[in-house]
Amino acid sequence: MLTDANELDAALEATSGLSLTAPTVLTVVTALHDGDRDSPLVVLPGPSALHDESAASEEADRRQTQLDEADVDREAVTTREHTARNARAALVSFLEANPAAEVARWRTEAADRREEHGLAEDLLQQTTEALENAESAASLTRLAVQPAEDAHAEAMRAAEALRRLAAKQARRPHEKRNLDEARRRLGDADRQMAEATSARTDAADRIAAVQVLKSDLRIRINDIEAILTHNRLATNDQPAPEGPADSLERALELARAALLSAAPPDQLVQEQHALQQEHSESSATLRRRDDAVVDLARMLLASQEGATADARHNATGEAKRHLAAAQGREALARDDLDNAEEDLREKKAIPQSRRAPLDDVPTTAADARALVERLAAEAATALTEHDEATERQSHHSLVADGADSSVTAFRREADDLIEVLRRHATLMRRPADVLDERREAQTWSGSAVQAEQERRDRQTVLDEAAEYMRIASEERNRALDDVRHLANEYRDLLARDLPTLLPRLTEGHPDQRGASAQDLATQLRAYAMTIENELADLERHRRVVINHLSGKVKETVKLLERMQRRTRLPAGLDEWSDRPFLHLTHPRLPETTDELAGRVATVVDRICTEPSKTSTSGMELLYAAVSAAVGGPFNASILKPHKRLTDERVDISEMASFSGGQKVTAALVMFAALTRMRTEAHSSGQQTNAALPLLLDNPIGKANQATLMEVQQRVADAFGLQLIYTTGLHDVGALASFRNIIRLDGRENPRSGRVHVVVDSESADLVYLDSIRMIQHDETVG
Repeated sequence: MLTDANELDAALEATSGLSLTAPTVLTVVTALHDGDRDSPLVVLPGPSALHDESAASEEADRRQTQLDEADVDREAVTTREHTARNARAALVSFLEANPAAEVARWRTEAADRREEHGLAEDLLQQTTEALENAESAASLTRLAVQPAEDAHAEAMRAAEALRRLAAKQARRPHEKRNLDEARRRLGDADRQMAEATSARTDAADRIAAVQVLKSDLRIRINDIEAILTHNRLATNDQPAPEGPADSLERALELARAALLSAAPPDQLVQEQHALQQEHSESSATLRRRDDAVVDLARMLLASQEGATADARHNATGEAKRHLAAAQGREALARDDLDNAEEDLREKKAIPQSRRAPLDDVPTTAADARALVERLAAEAATALTEHDEATERQSHHSLVADGADSSVTAFRREADDLIEVLRRHATLMRRPADVLDERREAQTWSGSAVQAEQERRDRQTVLDEAAEYMRIASEERNRALDDVRHLANEYRDLLARDLPTLLPRLTEGHPDQRGASAQDLATQLRAYAMTIENELADLERHRRVVINHLSGKVKETVKLLERMQRRTRLPAGLDEWSDRPFLHLTHPRLPETTDELAGRVATVVDRICTEPSKTSTSGMELLYAAVSAAVGGPFNASILKPHKRLTDERVDISEMASFSGGQKVTAALVMFAALTRMRTEAHSSGQQTNAALPLLLDNPIGKANQATLMEVQQRVADAFGLQLIYTTGLHDVGALASFRNIIRLDGRENPRSGRVHVVVDSESADLVYLDSIRMIQHDETVG
């Protein structure tokens, strides 16, 4: 048994030279002066054994890698040989099936195709290089254009500043010389700006040309790829080489030929040189313009308007106002110009007249204007006369149609009357031949004026009757159309409930459909009354649900407030004493019942409108109602558990970062508050001194800090709870704070064969390893 630290060091030195083949766990307990026990010690194999095993493992891995590479190479060679054998077999079959002439012709075509394939590859390589050169040239062009664009922007800003200062200085005669110099410099800047704009336009044109060239190159590349694809498909029937080495040599020769034939196009090289020269010229122009702009800016800053920041600001504001006014006038002028151009286009678009030539040909603009006005007046007069004639014709047509209708109706009524008289004459045994005799119309005895007045009166009556009939017919047709549309819209409902009424509403004569519509209206009134009764019932049920849910919302909010009060900790807990563990804040509920019911009604209506999107859980419904009634968030904070119960309050979302012991302590306090509320609810307000047991499922696995466990026990004692910890861990430090420890064990009953949980009174203490034996084998030679 090792009882000293020196003996332990000697034992470790002795075991370091051993070569072990597996890890060995050695528990060493040193008996110190105070008798405490140390933690287990793990002894691993010595360094020499670890070194040998590492080297052997590396050698084995290297050999396995070499074997894998050899297997891959062997499989590749096997695949090539299999392909070559298949190609030879196909070639032999082809030679046997075709005569020698066909074989020679085939070989000639194959050679031509190989030559075309090589030319196509060369062209593809050249095109690819040309495309790369074009893209490089385009990039250089963009880089060359960018300084010009920047210079153009700077020139525009300088020109704008010059215009503002020139407008300001134009009102001062004593600065005319400076104004002329500024104008001259402004003209130079405008010319340089025009040159930059021209350079930018040329660069843009060249970029567009490069883009077109790139498009053409892409088209050529696609064509070449199509030719290559066709040639590859065509050369699939060629005879295979004699072996893998021949295939590699052939591929190497093709690659060399493609490499030798690749050369950059001269046109693109020249284009690149031209673009580089233009870039140099643009850079020189930009430098010259920058010098001019700097000199002009220096002169402007030396003037009175540019001496101070306020003066420059005022001059800038005045110039901006003048610029805005000038832009407004320019916009108006452009609108006038656009209108004039539009009038000109419309006048040019007027087709030539096909009428006879004019008698008086105008010679001046005034004569032409007068002639146009006269012809316009004549055309207006002619149009007015034409409209009047058309109205009279329409009136006469209506009168004629009304007269024809009246005659037709009179004749129909006369025929009906004759038939009635004939039937009555037959019944009365009177002769009916007199009814068939033709009578001459009586001659009008009045004057022509009276006849015309009579005709007008009767025509008026007929017109009013016709208008009344027209309006009634239109209203009837509209009503029938509405009925037909309604029937088509609710075709499924009518086909299920009223199958015989549907065809009568959508088909047949309007009179028949009108009668069917009356039947449908009678039935629909009965349905409407039923639906109104059902809607009234639904509204009544809705009010009942809203009122009941509003009451539940009030109870829930009161319960939360009571929960906060019940979490007030009792005395004896340091700074936690007489402080609520849980603190809740939320907006207040509406003061009136109607306002609260209105907020809860929104939740009920949303559930009724979208039932598929709403959960059927009562708790979620209550949560939604409370959220809608409160109209704001709930903020919750708790006291953070420490070994010293300090008054530190954190948001409840920070519980995720708590330790295991802190989480258990917070949960214990919340459960104690809930238990107190439940006890009060079930005991009807009667106080009880009995301790309530609380069974904890292995909390020591997460909370084994002795201070936090002591806090848990103090909180439980303050709330009147009996804590029962269950654990399977042998943590001596954590178990030392418990006075009552009961060990349970599962033992088998020899008679019944069942396993029962019993109290293990024999294993009351923990068992430790108090001694160890160490054996070292001496290796002897021979």
